[in-house]
Amino acid sequence: MLQLKQMTAVIGTLFLVLSMNTWAAEMDVKDAQAVIKQTTDKMLMALKTEKDNLKKEPERVYGLVEEIVLEHFDFKAMSKKVLGKSWRKASKEEQTQFITEFQNLLVRTYATSLVEVAGEEVKVNYLPVGAPRKKNVVIKTQVSRGIEKPVDIDYRMHFYKDGKWRAYDIKAAGISLVTTYRSEFNNDIQQGGMSALIKKIADRNNQHRTAQAQ
Repeated sequence: MLQLKQMTAVIGTLFLVLSMNTWAAEMDVKDAQAVIKQTTDKMLMALKTEKDNLKKEPERVYGLVEEIVLEHFDFKAMSKKVLGKSWRKASKEEQTQFITEFQNLLVRTYATSLVEVAGEEVKVNYLPVGAPRKKNVVIKTQVSRGIEKPVDIDYRMHFYKDGKWRAYDIKAAGISLVTTYRSEFNNDIQQGGMSALIKKIADRNNQHRTAQAQ
């Protein structure tokens, strides 16, 4: 009888621990979704508020992106996934240069599209979140503009060492940002090496700056 009571106590404690762990995992997932929702809401509100200013000075959008969005992305992890094996072969200096230029490329390429939706009616539907896997989770959303058909946009996030969720890939309409750039950059590396790729991205960024200044 004593053994049965002890076994019951152990099983009860085990279920309690498991339920607490499950609850904690659910909270973590909700935190990840909250990061995307809060960031999206804040960005859409800023675009609406700055609508008239953005028409006159489109470059102002870069400041909004840097202020609201950048801290929620892990550009180092994104860079490592984009480069794959080439990341390990690159020097520390090349890795640092690539992260900087790649981040600037993403900001300048995608920030300009935000100007187009400034002030428009944008609806975001957040789908139920699945359980995290090895501190990774996918936040699924559906985004629509006006009467346009909703577009599926997924954010792949991981639980960073500082205790915050950060995105390391975005998939829009089934197309992964990381996969798309990986294919392009691998071809560039094969043809000219890492230094040539970094220069190509830097040149593209400079073209963006020049075009914006005109």
